[in-house]
Amino acid sequence: MATYAIFGAVAMGVLAHVPGPPSRRARTLLAAVPAGCVLVTAGTLLAVDTWLAAGGMLVLGFAVAYAAVGGPRLVGLATGLHLFYMLSCFPPYLPETLVSRLIGLTLGVALMAAGEVLVWPDPSPMRYEQRLADTMEHVARYLKSAADVLDGRPSLPERVNHLRQAAAEKAEALRPLHIPAAERPASAGRHDQAVTRAASALRFVWGLSTRLLPRPGTSPPHNPDAARLLCQQADALDHAARSLTVSEARPPSLDALDDAITAFEAARTQACDRLLSQGMGTEALHSSAVALGIARGTHSLVTAVRIAVRASVPPDLTPAGERPGPFWYAYEPAWRLWWVRFTRSLTPRSVYFQSALRIAAALAVARLIAGGLDLSHGFWTLLATLTLMRTSAADTRTALRPALIGTLCGALVAAFLLALVGPRPDVYAALLPLAMLVSFVVGPILGLAWMQGLFTIVIAILFSQVASAGWQLAETRFFDVLIGGLTGTVMGLLAWPRGGGGEMRRAVATSLLASSAAAREAVPVLIGAASSQETLPRARHVLFLAEASYAQFQTERHDPRMAGIDWQAALMTAQQMVEGAETLVERCRSGWPVPGHQAVASLEAVACRVEAECADLAEDMCKGRSSPPSRVDGVPKVLDSAGIPVANVGSSRQQLQLVDVLVWLTGLLDDLARIRVPDESASPTLAQTVA
Repeated sequence: MATYAIFGAVAMGVLAHVPGPPSRRARTLLAAVPAGCVLVTAGTLLAVDTWLAAGGMLVLGFAVAYAAVGGPRLVGLATGLHLFYMLSCFPPYLPETLVSRLIGLTLGVALMAAGEVLVWPDPSPMRYEQRLADTMEHVARYLKSAADVLDGRPSLPERVNHLRQAAAEKAEALRPLHIPAAERPASAGRHDQAVTRAASALRFVWGLSTRLLPRPGTSPPHNPDAARLLCQQADALDHAARSLTVSEARPPSLDALDDAITAFEAARTQACDRLLSQGMGTEALHSSAVALGIARGTHSLVTAVRIAVRASVPPDLTPAGERPGPFWYAYEPAWRLWWVRFTRSLTPRSVYFQSALRIAAALAVARLIAGGLDLSHGFWTLLATLTLMRTSAADTRTALRPALIGTLCGALVAAFLLALVGPRPDVYAALLPLAMLVSFVVGPILGLAWMQGLFTIVIAILFSQVASAGWQLAETRFFDVLIGGLTGTVMGLLAWPRGGGGEMRRAVATSLLASSAAAREAVPVLIGAASSQETLPRARHVLFLAEASYAQFQTERHDPRMAGIDWQAALMTAQQMVEGAETLVERCRSGWPVPGHQAVASLEAVACRVEAECADLAEDMCKGRSSPPSRVDGVPKVLDSAGIPVANVGSSRQQLQLVDVLVWLTGLLDDLARIRVPDESASPTLAQTVA
């Protein structure tokens, strides 16, 4: 009972890294007790035979590691949960001690949960919702300043540039690269999915906001209708930000946003003929199209915020069936959200699947080796495999050397201590708290070698209380770590050795190809062509896998050859293709007027150019080369080169439809051109990538 109590505390307090404030961490630890009891029970019963124990390690090891797809809390618990099965699946085979083991496990985890809250609790980290709300407020301020410019009100250029730069910095801080993995809203729950969707919509709004005003040296168009709409969207962003951070604040109304968009579209239709008759052309319509895109992005953001704070949303925004919408999860039961998340990643192309299978196979092989060699402390072999194995073979090899050096030094100190003290359990009991304090505080600060060395001393002191041991225990510890580390290294070389970085090349390239195909196939829907029932779902699925591979890539040592691509910008561009195609298909179904076959054919040519750019980028990504960024013309030049006479398309609404789709397509071309990083020594900001 004492052994499992102390290992329960070590597993949940040292090996597990649960995110969130202290109270939430304590609840998570207590919620993990039933899973720990199942693992201890399975290990106790399967310890009767080496092959059975190894088979259980393969199955249960995969299940525990694959659970990481569920979000940061499950990721943090995985290593600690592995420990429970590893400890119990080794001889001696004592099923009659199962009750004592479970009591000890429960006691140790409960004490650890109490310690999280009562003993010097860590400060609560900054919530992702606070970061998101802060960015909303800065984007809202910039939108109001841009509205002043479009309305002809005096606004100092220095103030506009300052607000733009401040919003760009906040948007850059939302990138996953700058947020610890444990603090990202990545679970399958409704709240986290809604917050993630809100962040995506905010990036879309910010990307369009950077296109509102013309370049320095040119006069901005006078567009009071767009200015009024932008002010309304800025107020909605401020309101949404407050509802995320203040529990009493009510979220903004979707009806008000719908009314604002409807009124703006009516005013824009009335002004279209007048603008074109005055020879102002598409330049005057561009700001209106961008403002309308910002309004639709804000509508999506507010919808996601309402879902996150458990407010109602219209059922027609959450369709189910063959073509689920972006907010399909709003009214789904929790079990289905988790089921969808786990089944979507159950493919060899998922980094979650690859990592889980790699870890499970390595632990099963290590269990066979420990059983075949009849190692007296084979548990240490599996623990070394688990703690030293990384997602890529290169990172595993890098970790092995300092771990072995630290273990060797710790083993020498432990051997001297065991020889000096001898069989005195009372002395070891007195030394254990001090050794643990030094190991668990100093080790993470000084690095892996110190962690392994100090933990070796702790292990020696701990096991000397369980049974009498001599200096040979330290020798056994070193060779067990050596065998476990080599096992993990070999398995890492055999199973997806390039880790998340290698998979990310293929996943992002595939995502760009699938998303661009969905965008191209959405354009013919304007003239009544049937859209594919498979293109958009496939694009969403491969985008999910690409985002997962990028998240794992952030935890690995980066290959310098991959610095020529802004991978986050590539994922954002693919996401905008999917969302734009979904919006286009849905609007056409709701009775959008058709611009005409000739105009749509010209739009298809621009969409084909987007697809060709994606194909070139995908080829560069897969081959690891970096081509120079391509030049993208503005909307008027693209119109001229495509041969699209806007004034001759048809009615005002048809002309506006044409401009809206063209603004979306040229924006994609602009984003694609910014994915390639000209200077590999400097990573572009979010504002520069116009994500």
